Amino acid sequence: MRYWNCCHRKTAQSRIFVFVISAVILLLIIAFGNYAIKSFESRKEQANVIVAKTELDSKLSQIKNYIGRSTTITVNIEPYKEVCFVDYEKSSFPPVKISSTLAKSLIEEEERTSRKDNALLISDEGVEFFHIDGISLNKKVACLKAENGIVSIKAEGRGSSVMIGGSI
Repeated sequence: MRYWNCCHRKTAQSRIFVFVISAVILLLIIAFGNYAIKSFESRKEQANVIVAKTELDSKLSQIKNYIGRSTTITVNIEPYKEVCFVDYEKSSFPPVKISSTLAKSLIEEEERTSRKDNALLISDEGVEFFHIDGISLNKKVACLKAENGIVSIKAEGRGSSVMIGGSI
């Protein structure tokens, strides 16, 4: 009888040990899985930024070649709420009206530097600057709000540039 209790205890202890090791491994899998999911979400957001910039740049570049042709292009800029274009050659009078005070201060700071990025994507998290070659505006700044992540831009081809304007 004594032998039976001894072996039964060792079996119970080994089962508890296996259970504890299994629980630790499961917790590690959950922790690393959660980290991987967050990493994928971050990469998805970065990809959305690149896609929005590339789509905006390529659609505006295509219109340059159609001299005198006015068209409205639609671009998906999700997760951004607004796109602004800046023409640094224009005077700032009348004063620029931009809904985002952060964007306005960044444009003013950009004017003082030599980088001169002329397009902004504005979201709740911040402002993303980039450069599009060959754009011109009727005024210093033109901002367009996105509806459901899509913005409509009126543009006219000018050969070496594209005029962004219309009822902006």
